[in-house]
Amino acid sequence: MNTFVEHIINNIPSFSAEEILSVMDTGTPLLLKKNEVFLDYGKYAHHLAIVQTGLLEMVISMDGMEKIVEFLPPYSLAAEFASFSLNKPAECQIRATQDSDILVFKKVDLNNLFETNPKLNVLEKYFMEIFYSSAMDRIRWMYLPPKERYETFRQKYSNIIQLVPQYKIASYLNVSPEWLSKTRLSK
Repeated sequence: MNTFVEHIINNIPSFSAEEILSVMDTGTPLLLKKNEVFLDYGKYAHHLAIVQTGLLEMVISMDGMEKIVEFLPPYSLAAEFASFSLNKPAECQIRATQDSDILVFKKVDLNNLFETNPKLNVLEKYFMEIFYSSAMDRIRWMYLPPKERYETFRQKYSNIIQLVPQYKIASYLNVSPEWLSKTRLSK
């Protein structure tokens, strides 16, 4: 069975595999090559994706520099919700950090799906809760001392810490690559 389907069933037991597969059938599989952009700055997010394999990153541009605000590992929802929900230009970019298989859903198809099967709103709620929880965690992290931010990152992303270049981890933690190097060496 598809590991994503198993993930959803484990987290939302009220869904059957058939129901999850029917939702997934409305998506379009897409392979993003490393550094390929899923959503670009200023574009409208008329779609979102579920990361099935690989890793994506969400970046923003501040003072002419890109800052990583989130990593999107498998089972994550790749979306810029303000653009998707409010129909405004995206303020971030979502791109593949490594070759990644994603399942892309058009907004119009999702709206039709949720209208025809209200039970599926539980799935939408589940992903929104994860997104909100992740955003709140990121806000809390920014008030932690750098060493605690790094330890929290190691716990949350233990499976990808070796896959991401150190400068990207430093960007995500809002520390210098030199600070991160010294901290990692002292472990």
